[in-house]
Amino acid sequence: MQKFLKVMSGAALALSVMAMPLAANASENGEKSLNVSSKGKYVLISNESISPEKQESSGTLHASSTKFNTVPGQPKGMYKRDYIKPFEVPKNGEGRIDGSKAKKQAVYTVGNAKRFYVSNIFMNTTVSLPFKLYYQGKKANVWVHSNQISEAEAIKLGKEFDAKIYPSVANNFGVESDVDGDKRINILCYDIQDGFNGANDFVAGYFYAGDLFRIPQSNESEVFHIDTFPLMQTDRGRDVSAAYTTLAHEFQHMVNFNRNIFMENAEEQMDTWLDEAFAMAAEQIYSGKVLHERIDYYNNSDSIARGQSLLYWDEDGDVLANYSLSYLFGQYIMLQSNKGNAIFKEMLNDKRNDYKAVENALKIPFGSLMTNFRLAMQRKDATGPYGFKGKPEFNALKTKPYTGGTVNLRGGGAILKFVSTDFTVPANAGPTVTYTDSTSAGVLQSPIANTVGDSDKQVSGKAAAGASVHIKANGKLLGKAVARTDGTFKLAITPQKAGTVLQIHSVKGANKSVERRVRVLDKTPPAKVAINTVKDDDKVISGKTEPGATVSVYKGKTRLGYAAADRYGNYSVAMKTTQKAGTVLSVYAKDKAGNENRNATVKVIDKTAPARPSVYSLKTSSSYVKGKAEPYSTVYVKIKGKVVSKKTLKSSNAFSVKIPRQRVNTVVYVYAKDRAGNTSKSAKVTVKK
Repeated sequence: MQKFLKVMSGAALALSVMAMPLAANASENGEKSLNVSSKGKYVLISNESISPEKQESSGTLHASSTKFNTVPGQPKGMYKRDYIKPFEVPKNGEGRIDGSKAKKQAVYTVGNAKRFYVSNIFMNTTVSLPFKLYYQGKKANVWVHSNQISEAEAIKLGKEFDAKIYPSVANNFGVESDVDGDKRINILCYDIQDGFNGANDFVAGYFYAGDLFRIPQSNESEVFHIDTFPLMQTDRGRDVSAAYTTLAHEFQHMVNFNRNIFMENAEEQMDTWLDEAFAMAAEQIYSGKVLHERIDYYNNSDSIARGQSLLYWDEDGDVLANYSLSYLFGQYIMLQSNKGNAIFKEMLNDKRNDYKAVENALKIPFGSLMTNFRLAMQRKDATGPYGFKGKPEFNALKTKPYTGGTVNLRGGGAILKFVSTDFTVPANAGPTVTYTDSTSAGVLQSPIANTVGDSDKQVSGKAAAGASVHIKANGKLLGKAVARTDGTFKLAITPQKAGTVLQIHSVKGANKSVERRVRVLDKTPPAKVAINTVKDDDKVISGKTEPGATVSVYKGKTRLGYAAADRYGNYSVAMKTTQKAGTVLSVYAKDKAGNENRNATVKVIDKTAPARPSVYSLKTSSSYVKGKAEPYSTVYVKIKGKVVSKKTLKSSNAFSVKIPRQRVNTVVYVYAKDRAGNTSKSAKVTVKK
């Protein structure tokens, strides 16, 4: 008998890639029974939602009595982390420092002193500390507080950064900013006050993006903060080489910020879980070694066993579990991509700074990818999506089963649960929660569908070779296709509305796979943005676009402002200054799905009246009215309510308009009208004898 397991309940937001699905038989109460051996088996329960804030129930589960304890005596590196100092990117480029125009910096040489702002993390304050420059190289300035490392050690640290750490990160991720124009990064070595008591986690270093802006308590330069205690302390004394991987880690953060905020003008930084995955990848690329301490923490973490989310960065909880998950996920997608470390730069250069960058690179729905990842850490298959491509170091991974009852899982959270013969998949499981048999073999695998957009006319993906793939929408069959010998399939469909859930399963012989669901994505950019007239005295640009879309106004490559459209599509974008008449502004609209329309432009209209002309005195003998007015305007001369003469100026502001000679005391009015039709106030002059 073919065995299957229920995949999802309700309207799923993400597609699940099942390892080796089991069968589920309907029970009398509408739940589905899991067919397992008499000894039971493990299932992976995963929330495939991309929203880490929303929790979904696993459904009713029974607790068991097994307990797990962390293993004492683990290496120090298992407990190191960095500090994510809160920083919100200023809107409209406020406070941004332009390195090419930066004010002339003081020139420092070895032996000079300087004060820098640093964070007392334990007290949540910022203080100013004195530092002395011990090393100056091509890319690094190494500053030391209170002789906490020697000059020789500072030189060793600086040379390693210049010769090995810098090129390793720059070649694989990109380059840093240079807001102060000195082409160097300041490395501050001091005991970071993080509340370390000898037995807890500690801050090995950090990069603070606020140092790249002209804001209060900013160092207004590129800075790394590197810990001297306990990071550099060993049983044999001090060892600055312990900071090398931390420098690689923090350098990636700096490069990441420069790429996304300064080069791409993104509104927000990369999601923390992904930024940290890249930073730990930078450590591994530099050192050439797998980060065993992150594997060790994964193996001993009760938080991960209880369903810690990959996506929710829990700074107030077990953040070390987040580091382990992010590191392992980064290595998983690198190995699965078959592109090696080049995949990190590809994702970093993607303008999406979240899960979408990963999805775009691997061409697999992200929810499915998260489930595959969890299965990979448990199964460790040598080939395929449920392992680390046979890399032996990852065979040390040990997934702890969850022993509690019902649990609420955040998007990106998962647990491994041992189930018995009478287990049923709970009918009250959340709509994005999937149940996957993590140990079975030999059953028909469900198809994996590539992303489907609302304008797509086909669905493609992979299934078992020779299997017939069936696709439905709202219960109606859209079509069938047979998977080729390499497992790929393509099926022509009529375009489906965004949000439509497609049901996909495969059939081969008497076997039928578990149905898989994929939601049709919004891939249609907003319609062309409507823009109201923009005058040269306006500081607000308004109009209409798709409701909820983010509207940005650009002059060339400079963004002047942005705002979200309301539920009716009305938007109003404020600018700091007015724009000159004739300036062409570009107005872009990006919808919530990330689709962008860049086809709308508007020319600023001249609505500023010319200044009142200045007119020389007139006599009864005068045949010309002379004076000065706005270049290219037309000067009009009016006498007794009638225009008697006019003249259009060229680039010069001087004018001379021929008029009939006038009698003494005749009042002559002179005004100018520019090319946009704006009229100045009149100058009044009385004819004299």
